Amino acid sequence: EIGTHDELLEADGVYARLCRMQSELMKRKAW
Repeated sequence: EIGTHDELLEADGVYARLCRMQSELMKRKAW
């Protein structure tokens, strides 16, 4: 169960990074 929890946290980190990248791209397009 601990292993799956770590995997979830890792996936969450990747998702957050993707969201950040997406917002950065949107800002650049806005300019």
